[in-house]
Amino acid sequence: REGVEDKTPPKAEAETKSEPQTQSKPQTDSPIPPINFATFILSLTASAQMHLGLIPDPSTNESKVSLPIAKHTIDTLEMLQEKTKGNLEDHEVKLFDQVLFELRMQYMEKQKQ
Repeated sequence: REGVEDKTPPKAEAETKSEPQTQSKPQTDSPIPPINFATFILSLTASAQMHLGLIPDPSTNESKVSLPIAKHTIDTLEMLQEKTKGNLEDHEVKLFDQVLFELRMQYMEKQKQ
């Protein structure tokens, strides 16, 4: 009985120690940008553009149009702009204005098609 108990903990301990060594980080083709408000806004912008069919879905490399989801993402950006008013730096305000203007124009263009 003692022999079994003595063998089990070291084996479990060895497995625990080897887990972090065998786990690998996900492979990416490009470095992940730093986390800041601008990259968050640009991420939402890319999502909206993907749903407008302007850029392909990275997982399928296909372009599909989903106007309701694109509008939802644009509305989310508008809500964020309103909620963060007065708390943003000048370059963030300009980015928001530019991104929303372009997305609105792209959305209207897709509605006509």
